[in-house]
Order: sequence, then C-alpha cells, then structure tokens
Amino acid sequence: MPYNILLLQGPVGPFFNRLAQEFEDQGHKVFKINFNAGDSFFYTRGCVSNFTGKPEQWPDYLEDKLKSLSIDRIYLFGDCRTYHRQAYEVANQKNIPMFVFEEGYLRPDYITLEENGVNGHSRIPRVVEHYRKEERPTERTNKAIGNSFYHAAIYAMLYYIASSLN
Repeated sequence: MPYNILLLQGPVGPFFNRLAQEFEDQGHKVFKINFNAGDSFFYTRGCVSNFTGKPEQWPDYLEDKLKSLSIDRIYLFGDCRTYHRQAYEVANQKNIPMFVFEEGYLRPDYITLEENGVNGHSRIPRVVEHYRKEERPTERTNKAIGNSFYHAAIYAMLYYIASSLN
C-alpha cells in the first residue's frame, strides 16, 4: 500500500534525499518541510515546503499540511527538537504514525529507526528478561563504510554555512 510520507528535519547531509528516493522507488509519495537553508541545501527533490513562520505558528501550519497532503506517516531525525516534539503532539492527535531516526545509540555505526520516539521516548522494553527470551537474529553481512568523519564534518560545515546565510 503506497503512503503519503512527510519528512521533517533529517540528519545533516544527504540522507533524507536518498531516503526519499528509496520511498519513491517503492511507490510512495514523499513531501518535505524545510526549516532553514541548510535543510534546502541537502534536500534537492520536489514536493518541498519551507516553514518560515514563527515557532508558535508551527503546530497549525503542520496540521494544515497533514490534512492538505493527506499524510499517512511522518519521518524525522531526533525527537527532542522543538518542532519535532510539537509534530509528535499533532501527529498523535491525528493518529498519524511518526518514525524517528537516531544515530547508533544501541549499536555504533548503525542508524536506529523507531516508531514514536528514541532514547527516553523509546518504547523498547527496558526489562532484561524480555531480551533473554528473544531468539537472536541471524547475523547479516554488513557493508563496510569506513571512517565517515570527514563526510560528516563537510556536511555539517555546508549545512551550517547555508543556514547562517538564510
């Protein structure tokens, strides 16, 4: 079943641009809301809106977008940013699932994706016995990326330079 997906802020860099391509290749429609020129610099696809209002206008703006675009799912990076916390409240009222990415807090070199929140907002079981009962997943072959610090540093510089200019 194809979804209408809304992307909010992603990690600094082209990750959300690539993710949107993956979603579109699977038949989903992807929309994006940018908050600054750094977001715009790395997201070069269509169906983009730029939120330029005041923070107190954000919940109403988002609610209008969710309705007008018939959004089924929201994806974002980090659930503690002010706009993302407010997005969670709006999405929750509308029964729209929200999926949150976070960088490797469970396993280094991995990006975690959880529905509803990560870290302190995660719904993963916190009782050790739960994991002792679970069957261990089969090991997968992982693609070695190597040291990505250089790319992360360049992405961050470009993002914050673009954000400061606009």
